[in-house]
Parts: sequence; C-alpha cells; structure tokens
Amino acid sequence: MKAVEQMRDAAIDRDQMAPLLRSRDLAADSAPSSLSQYFHSNASLDFQLLNITGNATQQRFIQVQERLGFFANRCPFSPPPRRKA
Repeated sequence: MKAVEQMRDAAIDRDQMAPLLRSRDLAADSAPSSLSQYFHSNASLDFQLLNITGNATQQRFIQVQERLGFFANRCPFSPPPRRKA
C-alpha cells in the first residue's frame, strides 16, 4: 500500500499538465469535466494556437483568400471520362 501511495504522489508531483492548469486558473484536482470544458473553450491553448495560425496563414496568403493573380484562374483539372467495366 505504501509503494502505491508513493507512486501516486510521484505522479502528481511530476504531472506535466500542472503548470498549464495553474496558468489557466484550473485546479489540478478538479473534476474531469472542468478540464474537458477548458479544452473545448475559446480559452484553451489549442484554440489560441489554431486561431493565431489561421490568422497568420490568411494574412500571408492573401492572394489565395481573395482569389487574386494566379489563384483567380479557373482550375484546369477536369475529371477523366468514366471507364466501362
């Protein structure tokens, strides 16, 4: 029993999510639903990274977004004729 308790305590001490939880004002010992809600919220690190990456990509590739220059051309691809089986 003592060994199991020590393993549990070591796992809690070495939890890599603890700094993130503290920085986002989430208790490390809170119910899983709180953490799940965080991951699905706009405050989550994943959402922030996706948002920043999306904005940077749209600003970097404005010609694609506004269909300018080369990207204004119609796609030359046409599907091949159907094969007879």
